[in-house]
Amino acid sequence: MQQISEKDFDLWIRPINAMETEKGLQLDCPDRYAMAWVQEHFNNAISDALKHAGITDFFFTFGEQAKELQEKKNKELRAEAAKNAECQAKVLQSLPMKEQFAVLVSTYPRKTSGNWFAWRAFRRLHRRGELPDIQQLLQLVQEEKSSEDWQRDAGRWIPCLHKWLRNKPWWSCGKER
Repeated sequence: MQQISEKDFDLWIRPINAMETEKGLQLDCPDRYAMAWVQEHFNNAISDALKHAGITDFFFTFGEQAKELQEKKNKELRAEAAKNAECQAKVLQSLPMKEQFAVLVSTYPRKTSGNWFAWRAFRRLHRRGELPDIQQLLQLVQEEKSSEDWQRDAGRWIPCLHKWLRNKPWWSCGKER
């Protein structure tokens, strides 16, 4: 049986994660280069050691452990983003109506000088109770930004904010876009 030095063992073998699967023992290396190096230099020693332990079916993979860590990290990031979005929604709702309107104007893609008309429409809809909360409005604007109609001809067909508010697009949210 081939002996592996302690330095080589710590550098190349210790990072390998072993998992039992239906196909046999999976030896997961950190990356493809480490896997190639281990297979080239230590395959016989690993095979002999596993045969001595009674394991004949084994195979090398790379990156499974990294994928699991990345999935865990992504899950944590999504949870954090949801928490931040909830906090942001609460903050937006607590703003005065004029500041909510300013946030809407800043996110709306078509910039015009006619914000006075848009403010009148916003205020009128708010008084009538026909205006959804600011978070829903911002979400609707984001969805519209990615629509074909708003992207066609470099945004030429995006309505002015006051016309968009007057048309009340949130009433047609149930229809297919």
